[in-house]
Amino acid sequence: MEDQAQNLVHGNIQLAERVAPPPATNLELTVEEVVEEYVGSFGWSQFLHVLLVSLAWIFDSQNTLVTIFSDAQPSAWRCINKSSSSLCLSSSSKGDVSYVCGLMPGTWEWVSGHTSSIIAEWGLICDRRFLAAIPASLFFLGSLLGSAYFGHLADASLGRKRTVLLSCLLTSVTAFLTSLSPIFLASIRKWFFSIWNRNLLYCSSYRSGRTKMARSKSPRWLLVRGRSEEALDVLKNFARLNGKTLPENLCLANPSAPGEGGENEALTKNFTEESLWRTKWAAKRMITVMIAGFGVGFVYYGVQLNIENLNFNLYFSVGLNALMEVPAVVIGTILLGLTGRRLLFSLSAFLAGISCLLCILFAHGKRAKKADKSSSGNWAQLAIEGIGFMAASVAFDVLYVYCVELFPTNVRNFAVSQSRQALMVGASIAPLLVAAGRLSPSLSFLVFGILSIFSGVISWWLPETRNAPLYDTLKQQEEDEKNKVGNQITQA
Repeated sequence: MEDQAQNLVHGNIQLAERVAPPPATNLELTVEEVVEEYVGSFGWSQFLHVLLVSLAWIFDSQNTLVTIFSDAQPSAWRCINKSSSSLCLSSSSKGDVSYVCGLMPGTWEWVSGHTSSIIAEWGLICDRRFLAAIPASLFFLGSLLGSAYFGHLADASLGRKRTVLLSCLLTSVTAFLTSLSPIFLASIRKWFFSIWNRNLLYCSSYRSGRTKMARSKSPRWLLVRGRSEEALDVLKNFARLNGKTLPENLCLANPSAPGEGGENEALTKNFTEESLWRTKWAAKRMITVMIAGFGVGFVYYGVQLNIENLNFNLYFSVGLNALMEVPAVVIGTILLGLTGRRLLFSLSAFLAGISCLLCILFAHGKRAKKADKSSSGNWAQLAIEGIGFMAASVAFDVLYVYCVELFPTNVRNFAVSQSRQALMVGASIAPLLVAAGRLSPSLSFLVFGILSIFSGVISWWLPETRNAPLYDTLKQQEEDEKNKVGNQITQA
């Protein structure tokens, strides 16, 4: 009887072992795999995020383009009265603004009045004409400092969200101080305001968003900092907004932290810009991107500011350029899915450069002498300029996508900020060329064309990143790319 009882118990145990489910195991996936399999590559959460963040560009564009109107050179001048000197009367008949340089003060005036722009109000003509470019140049220099400083903070210590909060606070303070500043200090104010204004791109998503996603931190940044639980919470919020859920046993794979404790902390201490510059291949790649970015930024912003030298109505010309941004975004988005990043960037830069060179054939060296005849430009030149600006806009947008894919997560934000700095250096110099273009429109278009073509050429030193994986660390990317090169050599 005792043996039968033992056999029965033993049989029940075996049956329970067969029926019982296997012990739960963690499902370890990368951020990309979680997004593709559970969150969704594009859903309501992504759409909301893009929409909210994009609203910030409205304020950025206003500050960028306001100098086209505030710093514009008046189109016509006249002698104050008929008793003015014969030199004034004869110069006035020629209609060129450069002729006023030889006239006595008080013998002539601007047709549109002395408050129509800072050039008319402060007399920024003749030997002072380059001073008119200072407000726009200071704005772009402030943007350069802002992108460099906040890019470092976002990667090294504060993270994306805290950096956004800090820039929002400083933007609010400087914007308030702007209303108290004298007119003379307005251009200096633009420098300080632009430092924080560049980060307004991210501020709007925090201040305007009513979803947790708009207030969330970057999951990839959290992961490489060893904060995997927070990164997983962010992804859960993304999935929830898309009407999906993540598996309970899901955990995130972090290639940058193979160990635990002190080893992980030691790794995260290296996530600074120095690691990029100490890595030879990454430094070369970064320098190439910055050179290409300098040319694209110079042309993209320069062509917009140079619109006044086309002798067309400013409001019409600026509106036309703004409309050209729409097909540029649509065409660029479509082509990004069909062609490689390097090919699209270089072809766009080439087209922008060739268009600028073609504008020289239609350049007008003289302005109309009457205000009602100010729109005397060549329509062919305006059309070619619009095509060139559209191409420059495509190259400008593609460069951001390209830069993101060229570098791993631990230095990506710093790399993008470095690229932004190069763009802003080019943009800060562009107003000086626009000022020179008031006397020689052909000169400005010539320089724009040459630099744009050069940017397209140098981009061929960069690798193609279409369909390439996104890496988390420099070491991981370097090893993987070396293995790919080795496999290609072996197969050959």
